Amino acid sequence: KGRLLTLNPCRTLKENLLARPTFFERFDGISIDWRYLNDREKETLSEESGWLKRQNVRILVDATSGLNLYPDLRLVQNSEDHYQSSVATLRRLLEKMAALGAHELILSLHRQPENSFSREQTLTSFEESLRTLSQDAQSYGVTLYLRESPKFHLPLAQMADLVERVNAPNLFLAPAVAMHLKDAEPIPKNIASRLGIWLISAPQYDATGKPWTFRAPVHTLDNSESLSRILSLRKDVPLVFDAVYENQDDE
Repeated sequence: KGRLLTLNPCRTLKENLLARPTFFERFDGISIDWRYLNDREKETLSEESGWLKRQNVRILVDATSGLNLYPDLRLVQNSEDHYQSSVATLRRLLEKMAALGAHELILSLHRQPENSFSREQTLTSFEESLRTLSQDAQSYGVTLYLRESPKFHLPLAQMADLVERVNAPNLFLAPAVAMHLKDAEPIPKNIASRLGIWLISAPQYDATGKPWTFRAPVHTLDNSESLSRILSLRKDVPLVFDAVYENQDDE
C-alpha cells in the first residue's frame, strides 16, 4: 500500500502489469511519463481505464521530462505563444488523465530563460503558473506534486515557501530523496505538513565525486541508514520508486 513503481511502458499499461506477475504483491500503483497520455487519444485512454480501475491501480503521471522551457513545456511567461501552447497542452493532459482514471500529476520547475528574464521574474512566473494549474487541476480532482529538479535548483525550504504562496489545497511537495543523501542538503523538518509523496532513488557519482544521475535504483546505496532517517520525517507518505530500471530484477 502506498508503493508506486515507475514504468516506461512500450505497450498498454495492462500488458505491462500482466508481464509482472508479482506486481500487486509489492506495489499498488504506477508512475508513468506524460507522453504516454499525450501520444494517445482520449477515447483510447478511456477504453484502457476499465481494467485498471477494476484492479484499483493508482496512476501517477509525471510531466517532468516535458517541463524543459523548450521545445516542450514551460511555466514562465517570457514568450506568450509558447506559454499559451504549454498551458493548452497541460489542460489536455488533465482531460486525458480524467479519461484514464489518473488523479495525481508531478510537475517540476525548469531552467531560467537565457535572455531578458531575471531569476526573480522566473520565480514570480512559476508562482502564477502553479496557481493557475492548481485551479485547473482541482476541477478534474487532480492533486499536483512539485518535485525537486536540478534543472532549476531551489532549496527545499524555498520550494515549500513557493507552495505556501501559491496557497492551493491540491499542491504538495515531492522531495527527491537522492538529492539529500550523502553530502547534499538536509530536509528541513518544517516542510512535513506540505509533503505529498517521496521520490525514492539513489545518486551515482563520477570519478571526481560529482553526481551524474539522481535516478539510480535505491538498492545501489552503500547503506540505507540515511534513507531511513529521511523517510522517518513522514512515514505515512506514499513512496514512488523513481529510478530508471534496466530490467525487472532491478525493479
